[in-house]
Amino acid sequence: MKQVNQKLGELAFIDPLTGVRNRRSFDETMESEWAIACAMEVELSLLYLDIDFFKRFNDTYGHQLGDECLRSIAGELVGGDRGSENCVARYGGEEFVVLLPAMSAESAQATAGRIAAAISGLKILHKESPFGIVTASCGIATVRPTAGGSPRELIRGADDALYAAKRKGRARIEKIVVLSAYLTRVL
Repeated sequence: MKQVNQKLGELAFIDPLTGVRNRRSFDETMESEWAIACAMEVELSLLYLDIDFFKRFNDTYGHQLGDECLRSIAGELVGGDRGSENCVARYGGEEFVVLLPAMSAESAQATAGRIAAAISGLKILHKESPFGIVTASCGIATVRPTAGGSPRELIRGADDALYAAKRKGRARIEKIVVLSAYLTRVL
């Protein structure tokens, strides 16, 4: 019975479609990593990814292939050299987040570049995308957490950077360093 309860508890934190963490798990991990980064006085970075033109993909190829596409992308996010210390989660729909503890903005940008290349490298056909294949837009935010701060600063910064990437044509990476809740610097 104890093992069954433990397994049920684990399943409550996993996205059933992709096998990565779900938003609930991400939120808990974010709170914990924020506190650790604050205590250790190190940076915390977040990648916020959105699959470009995914609604068009689903409309063209159907939801079953859309689900397979999401599973393939989740596999790229957790695979390779990105390390098991990073928290990869499906944030909603076709959005994923990757929490990068103790990682600078420059290192986060390099990681985002490798992830974007890996997603493009899947070469999943997408005839309704101007790129011809499935691509992702990515926003990066980096902050040095403080006791008076909130993880929402980091999420908001990454979300703002993601929307900047989408406005600038998609299939690109934008970065914002969050200096405080009210002051950001676009790099």
